[in-house]
Amino acid sequence: DLDWAAIQEQFVVEADELAILNLAEDLGVTVRSLALMGIGWCRAKEAWSFPMRDKYRSICGMRLRKDGSKFAIKGSSAGVFLPDLSMESWEDEERIYVCEGPTDTAAVLTMGAYAIGRPSAGGGSDIICKLAAGKKVVIVADNDAAGARGAQALCSALKQVGSRVKIVKPPAKDVRAWLNDGATLGDLEELRSEEHT
Repeated sequence: DLDWAAIQEQFVVEADELAILNLAEDLGVTVRSLALMGIGWCRAKEAWSFPMRDKYRSICGMRLRKDGSKFAIKGSSAGVFLPDLSMESWEDEERIYVCEGPTDTAAVLTMGAYAIGRPSAGGGSDIICKLAAGKKVVIVADNDAAGARGAQALCSALKQVGSRVKIVKPPAKDVRAWLNDGATLGDLEELRSEEHT
């Protein structure tokens, strides 16, 4: 078994601060949000890294991002993208925004809300249900068919564990694109829900 915690530590050390700043500018998110997501640099693949975590919040794999393409390190288990809670005090962790992927999660963190990320449109439901049972959950769906299907399936699963769920769809490709168009947390909170419980 790979020592994911050690791999994460190494990747964080190898990440260049100026390169992170440039990436943050390219993505339209804050450096702080990327740090919360545990961003690192995988020298062997020349790619940015984001740790994926299991239902116990332990690192179970690593998602890499290079020139827009996304892939995982061999041996990774699919997990979710969680911000490092030790780095930030969140006013209202009772409301969790669920996004697709680490950079959309960073976008919602940039807006100032607590968010977790799915590994894909339909992935990570079991882990999210464990982490968000009984809480208020806002699923921020990507504006495509896969995003809509994944959001509906996650909504159904979360209802089974007593969560109050709503699904919102930003008027852009995804929430990061919307943030780059000037959207704020207020705008996100005002989006009309497609489904209430």
